[in-house]
Amino acid sequence: MTRLRPITDRAFITVAVAAAASLVFAAGASAAFVTYQFANKPIPDGHGAAKLKFNIDLPDPAVTDVDALLRVKHRKTQQLSMALKGPDGTKVKLSKHDTHGRHLGKKRCLAHPMSSTEFPDFMAFDDEGDDPVSAGSAPYASGRSPPYPFPSFQPRQPLSAFDGSSGDGTWKLTVKDTKPGAAGMFRCGRLAFND
Repeated sequence: MTRLRPITDRAFITVAVAAAASLVFAAGASAAFVTYQFANKPIPDGHGAAKLKFNIDLPDPAVTDVDALLRVKHRKTQQLSMALKGPDGTKVKLSKHDTHGRHLGKKRCLAHPMSSTEFPDFMAFDDEGDDPVSAGSAPYASGRSPPYPFPSFQPRQPLSAFDGSSGDGTWKLTVKDTKPGAAGMFRCGRLAFND
């Protein structure tokens, strides 16, 4: 794993880790550690899942807060279930058929983003979110990183289940299609720690 150190101004640093991944530090008032991962993985109709793995090495491994952000293209998001699994095996259900309409988040995902302006507006799951996920509406676009400029969404199960655990290791963000009707694409995702 690559260890990075947080920066002290409001700039963004992007470090290429692999052909389809980048790590990003966002600092400022919150001094959050934020990762980005390009996916572009198909979500098969009615029976399949797309998974995105994040290999995390935090400056301070103790998790005090985590947000899950994703960008999904899908015509019928009510078919989708989403979950986040931590390195210790803890799993949090973000949504289970709670969304509706077309797409989660908006704008393009890039394999090698070069600046903060090139990130899409993700759907953000945040325990301190503005609304329960079931009360949102498509495209659920919250923004790029905390603090979010647009509403974020409280997950079906609280992300505080990860609080106090070590953030170091492999995190898995999963989008699953459990009902027939349309296929989709898991475009990209982010995790924001300790904001």
